[in-house]
Amino acid sequence: MILILTSLDAPIPLDSLTVRVQDGYARSNDYNDPALIVPQSFLAGSAPQLRDLHLYSSLHLTFPSWTLRSVANLTVSRSFSATRLLAVLREMPQLEALTISTIQPINILLFNHNTEPIHLDNLNLFVLELGSLPLFTALSDLLLLPKTARRHYKFTLHDDSYFDYVLWDRFSTVLQTTATIASAGFQAMQFRRQPRSSCIRAWTTPVESGLGPPSWPPLDDVFSISIHCTDYGCVYRQHVSYSAFHRLQDLGVALGCDTVETLAVEYGAEPGGSDRPEIPHGCWSTLFGGLPRVHTLRFGEGATDLLVSASCGTDASPTTLKALCLPHLRRVEVTRGTLRLDTLWGWIHYVFAPPAGMDYADVRKHILALLMEPCGGWIDAGCWRCAEHIGGTQYVTESLLMFLLHWRSQGIWVSELELAGCEWDEPETLELLEKLLRMLEPGWDVIVDAVSV
Repeated sequence: MILILTSLDAPIPLDSLTVRVQDGYARSNDYNDPALIVPQSFLAGSAPQLRDLHLYSSLHLTFPSWTLRSVANLTVSRSFSATRLLAVLREMPQLEALTISTIQPINILLFNHNTEPIHLDNLNLFVLELGSLPLFTALSDLLLLPKTARRHYKFTLHDDSYFDYVLWDRFSTVLQTTATIASAGFQAMQFRRQPRSSCIRAWTTPVESGLGPPSWPPLDDVFSISIHCTDYGCVYRQHVSYSAFHRLQDLGVALGCDTVETLAVEYGAEPGGSDRPEIPHGCWSTLFGGLPRVHTLRFGEGATDLLVSASCGTDASPTTLKALCLPHLRRVEVTRGTLRLDTLWGWIHYVFAPPAGMDYADVRKHILALLMEPCGGWIDAGCWRCAEHIGGTQYVTESLLMFLLHWRSQGIWVSELELAGCEWDEPETLELLEKLLRMLEPGWDVIVDAVSV
């Protein structure tokens, strides 16, 4: 590599330079090694137009300082030296955009505790994609950004040791402080659970109805985070309080309790599989109960179970989630699942001929109680009401009805129901759903929309 760069000894009006080094090459810590030093004769000793520098496993090389002074856009990825990163950044007074991307372990012990922080006064975009929380906290201490800089952080964590209480608390504190400094309240949050992982995303741009989360990174956003963790906790009806599942819920509530207005939740199978182990409904209560400003709830994959989880607290007290949890809830979006006409007809016939002496309120309470009756003696995760899980199909008819009636009983009127992405077995299914809701509560006008905006 050095020989190739040495051969470029004539003046070339470069505005962009990309250097890729095969992993495993140039890993020496001896930065005086001639094999790692780009000579002063590179580009005839001048590169005034070099604005973009992209280094892939090549930050072990030493560039002449004059090649760095005009750089405005720096990308560092895969393997790199932490010490060399700081040295390079000190030589870039014009830096406007910085991307650091690596899931490989970086030895942060090479950082000197007496290292002076670096002021990146002109930076307006900072993108981090890391697999190391210690590296993130170290960089947060050493890189000082303007308040106006846009920040996008993505973490992929596979090692359970990252859930050390002290380290996680430090990580959470840094994120909360960053959100405060950037004056960026998270407007939307997505939480996705899979059998072996949990993931949370949060961003500051308000979400339009019917639209999913932005692509990564959402460059127009002021601040966004994405955290994906290996996670085996709380599956097969086993509650594990210290799992990533609960840590991420706690973090989401800490970051968004005062600002998040749109919450999207999914419980999917692993890619290429259909396995979706059972999670106790009460294990979701932190997320559903800790974001009181939410006015839009979006249920994606796994909606059948998630609608029940959002209606229930613990197994012992299935109505723990009270009105104060979601006082502003007005809109519900369900993007996965199937509605059954015969199920709706069954409940309409029941409402036509209710038990004697019941008024509308009594009928709603009675139906809600029937819907919450445990399947096989317990309300717990995917096995709730076997009729909703037939041949692998996720029917959402009764879980959706349970959700609407539960929150109506708490004084919360859902006025908009969007079913874009759902299926139904007969054309009149949606019309019948509206009819059933009006029968249960005269004057309850729920706008049912099946077409995404």
